[in-house]
Amino acid sequence: MQGNQPQHNFDKRYGVITILDALGTKGSWKDKEKMERLRNWSSITDELDDFLYTKANEIIKVQPVYGQELDLRYDLAIVSDTIFLLCSIKTTNEVSPQLLKKSIAFIAAVLTVFFPKFMKKGIYLRGSMGIGVFYKGQGKKLIAVGPTVDEVAENYESSNWIGITTNPSLSLLFDNDPNLDILRNDIFVKYDIPKKFGYEKNGWCYNWTKTVSESDILVLKQELDFGKYQKEHIPYEVYLKYKNTLDFYNFFKKKK
Repeated sequence: MQGNQPQHNFDKRYGVITILDALGTKGSWKDKEKMERLRNWSSITDELDDFLYTKANEIIKVQPVYGQELDLRYDLAIVSDTIFLLCSIKTTNEVSPQLLKKSIAFIAAVLTVFFPKFMKKGIYLRGSMGIGVFYKGQGKKLIAVGPTVDEVAENYESSNWIGITTNPSLSLLFDNDPNLDILRNDIFVKYDIPKKFGYEKNGWCYNWTKTVSESDILVLKQELDFGKYQKEHIPYEVYLKYKNTLDFYNFFKKKK
């Protein structure tokens, strides 16, 4: 590589990168009782793949800018208990505000449909989103490298809850770009995000409370039921994740 940029068989792209981790699924293949969760994971991720294949063009549809069609594409990869979802455009120029909004809205639309589906099945997602430049391999396999990939990979496991946060690249965009008003304070909100070490004050995160029903989150509430906890203690780190998640849910449900 020269100048820290891939020189062969890679396209420069700009867009949103999301990495989502399914909490509590590691090692499920070794436990017969947890195999049901693994089957649910397989079923819903297949459904996600089908949804993107059939609906992506409809969601992504972007009007031409200055007479030029915007070739906005999605990519999906699932490795073990981790989802990689990208929405980007091949570019060598400055990206339009319309494209920024559309790429973020695309990821939000997918999350709106699938976050509650996963939660219904007791699969809890934690992850993060970033926006910016990366380099994508031209082959059939999804190979993506670059600063935005590094940023999201560093942070997607840093939060101590069930939920999806934004990385600095996307947080700063939300703070400064007036074109994103339709996404701010509704689909994405500010909150004191619990991290493994402290809190990120006034951080941006995806507001999943608008799409998840009381029944969807019932299993989570039952885990913190006093009577059940007395009979079957859950590990303290799991307790904190659940508590932080329910605090977020209750906070935004009260604001409705």
